[in-house]
Amino acid sequence: MAKYTYLHKTVRGLFEIDEKLGEEKLKGTTYQDYLNGLWIPLKKKQNEFVRANPAASVKEWIEMELAPASPAPSLEELKEQAVSQVKQAAVSKMTELFPVDEVVANAYFKDESESVAYFLSYSEARDAINSYLEVALKDIVYADDNVDITFALDVFNALINGL
Repeated sequence: MAKYTYLHKTVRGLFEIDEKLGEEKLKGTTYQDYLNGLWIPLKKKQNEFVRANPAASVKEWIEMELAPASPAPSLEELKEQAVSQVKQAAVSKMTELFPVDEVVANAYFKDESESVAYFLSYSEARDAINSYLEVALKDIVYADDNVDITFALDVFNALINGL
């Protein structure tokens, strides 16, 4: 096992060697020093912390303190996120199918039959997306858990991507 362990922002993970880095290498002790490109020699306790917490961030390694885990979102928060995703997907699909510039350009078709056909297809797509959106939103609102929310999103995305 190497005698000396360092961290450096250009090295992925730990830099372990048998001899001490020369004095020409600028050394630091803080996470800010690390960000500034200095070599961070790990002390024995830091090295033990790294070995015990290999998935921790470099900042956590240097400070020897794990960041508190984020609390899991509540069912209501998951529902709000899902509703937002569904609405954004519906708008995105309509924009994909009928870009605004194209809608404006088609409003001025010289051939009336071409313009009518375009607006009929636009109307049909809008109605289909609104129908899928309405069902998905109801499914999300009445969902009992994240599995139900995920299922509602998957069904909505499959339907909308089929357009």
